[in-house]
Amino acid sequence: MRKPGFLSIIFAVLLFMLVPDQASAKIIKSHGFSLFGDLMYKSNFKHFNYVNPDAPKGGTYVRAVDNFDNLNPYIPGTGGAQMWGGVYGGYAEMLMVPTADEPNSAYGLIAESVTYPSDYSWAEFKIRKIARWHDGKPITAEDVIFSFNTLKEKGHPTWRQNYMDIEEAKKMGTDRVRFILSRADRALIWNLVQTLAVFNKEYWSTREFENSSLEIPVMSGPYKITKIDVGNSMTQERVKNYWGKDLPVNKGRWNFDVVRSDVYRDWSIRYEAFMAGNFDLMGETTLSRWMTGYKSDAVDKGYIVKKEYAPQGSMMFLGMGINARRDRFKDKRVREALAYAFDWDWINKTIYYNKYGRLESYFQGTELAHKGKPSGAELKLLKPFEKQVDPRVFTEQFSLPKTGAAQDELRKNLRIASELLKEAGWTPKGGKLVNSKGEEFTVEFLLQDPNQESLFAPFIDNLKRLGVNASMQRLDPTAFWPKYWAYDWDICANGLFPHSLSPGAEFRNYWGSAAADMSPSFNTQAIKNPVVDTLIEKVVNAKNRPEKLTACRALDRVLCWEFYSIPLYYWNKSLTAYWDRFGFPEKLPEWTRNPFSGDPDALWIDKKKDEVINKMRASKR
Repeated sequence: MRKPGFLSIIFAVLLFMLVPDQASAKIIKSHGFSLFGDLMYKSNFKHFNYVNPDAPKGGTYVRAVDNFDNLNPYIPGTGGAQMWGGVYGGYAEMLMVPTADEPNSAYGLIAESVTYPSDYSWAEFKIRKIARWHDGKPITAEDVIFSFNTLKEKGHPTWRQNYMDIEEAKKMGTDRVRFILSRADRALIWNLVQTLAVFNKEYWSTREFENSSLEIPVMSGPYKITKIDVGNSMTQERVKNYWGKDLPVNKGRWNFDVVRSDVYRDWSIRYEAFMAGNFDLMGETTLSRWMTGYKSDAVDKGYIVKKEYAPQGSMMFLGMGINARRDRFKDKRVREALAYAFDWDWINKTIYYNKYGRLESYFQGTELAHKGKPSGAELKLLKPFEKQVDPRVFTEQFSLPKTGAAQDELRKNLRIASELLKEAGWTPKGGKLVNSKGEEFTVEFLLQDPNQESLFAPFIDNLKRLGVNASMQRLDPTAFWPKYWAYDWDICANGLFPHSLSPGAEFRNYWGSAAADMSPSFNTQAIKNPVVDTLIEKVVNAKNRPEKLTACRALDRVLCWEFYSIPLYYWNKSLTAYWDRFGFPEKLPEWTRNPFSGDPDALWIDKKKDEVINKMRASKR
């Protein structure tokens, strides 16, 4: 056998020195995981601070939901006609549970611990021995690996994007799964912690995961579905012997014996049904109804309580999305002209009692939002794109056109809009706006909420003054969502959920070029911009907090100045009315301040209050 030569040995030593020493990375084992900073709850915590650990069990909670034709929220489907988040307690449990009083942190549920090196090149989860499916069989490493592979291959594009940088899931024993990351990044581990739903491999191996279904799967959570009446309701019952009921993350939660989800397609009918006592909670979305409605004996006597909660942190971005799949909307000048034709100030004064503020950032109300002129760090990041972005990005704070609700100011804005359209090749002819081919400029607004008509109607009138053939089409949810996800619309009011304060890969789903070609996709406006793509990767790969903030602010500026959406309004309050039959913990969650946010899992039915409400409701029938 030939012995290695001297040069070979030297080469091997040098190669070893050049390869990062992964063995020297510190190995961390923890009961939870935080995207940044230390965990608030120590390993011996007994329950979350915002729950009553002795909350009584019992009673029925009735809530209102949109229609549904599918139970599985993890696949491409029909949007609102699908029951997104409609299963109380979750369609599938997660490895760890996010907490409502601590941003970007989660604690062990199915996984009792997570182990990872200080360089974040992999993460290993240990499955609890007590974790069980509703049929009594244990949740295994095979279930976790199957779930990861299924979501990565067949799930909604959001999940495929979330896991694109996670190479594989490896079984390290009957109760341990290790995820190998393609790049060392703490955010990739956080993606697993907060999004990896665990499905029953035995059940799903004989079914097509990617197909819509109303069959009740084998689940593992605190509730089981017991009845489905499509178009009307779904009933769930608390699992008395739920395997996780005594875990610290579940103590004091999931207190209702029965949860019934009743379908209301029309919000006006939903409001009337709530006032009649047919369900318990109304999250109001129409400010005018909130201001002028909710008048009855039940309200006057305190049986119905109206509350305005002011949550902390980021808020939803709501805007009129402009579909750049249409050729006429590919030109930024056209999109900006539309923004000039929208008289928000008049609408806010006339319809919304001047209660709303105007969104002028995708990260409104957070330190991620751009402010004033770009900082030196932002300018340095943006400099390579000087010829590719609007020059105002470098010199101005983004600001939307304003009128002060004055007609003279609106006329000025319409003149600016007309000039922008002319520059883009659209000129008046016979009272119509046409291009060089004689094609008429048309805009159709797609909506499902009748209350949006008052928002779109004045906009349509202004566009007609410019020569645009503008109209609106209102559909019920069963017709609206298939059309929406087929991108068969010009302009549609849509929104993005509040962003994490440490965002990352999810931005690829919202604004990345690759997501624009997926169907369905959260990049509904078909944003395909190499500058945006580059800035998203700067956010994803930021090495520290200052870098992430700089990248987010630069990205925010570019998105705003491209006028992909016409930003709408915000009021940093959630409007909630409820029948006063609930018990509340003494301390509310720090980051939501709203006990009804999401699943009101820390509430319970107060028997004394419930008796009073039931008598009152009975007297009305």
